[in-house]
Amino acid sequence: MKKNPAAVKYLEEIQAQGRTIAAYDVAAAMAQAQRGIDLAERHKNPMVFIKGCELRTKLSGLLIDRLEVSTVDLAGSLERARTRVIDVLNITPRQPCEDGLAVQGGARWQTRLAGDPTASDPE
Repeated sequence: MKKNPAAVKYLEEIQAQGRTIAAYDVAAAMAQAQRGIDLAERHKNPMVFIKGCELRTKLSGLLIDRLEVSTVDLAGSLERARTRVIDVLNITPRQPCEDGLAVQGGARWQTRLAGDPTASDPE
């Protein structure tokens, strides 16, 4: 919808009408946030004071929240971490112990994701 200029313009008009009807605009929001800041200052509440300042900066456009979505290769990250640990400890993974069940130090060095039905049991 944001790619359609006519739809964007129409939506902006509806929002402007809604603000007019509600009699609530940026100036009213800024005044209300300032009252909250003043109250926080009187009651010596620094967290509320900071949140009020944050709200005013967002309203003025000085601070903009941005959401960024990215994909993560969890299996690859775990494998790289496993390799770093093995390199630092200078051990050989899956080195058999006398009982034949564990590797050096009693730890099993097989990376598996929880709930992964394709992962095989290290035993």
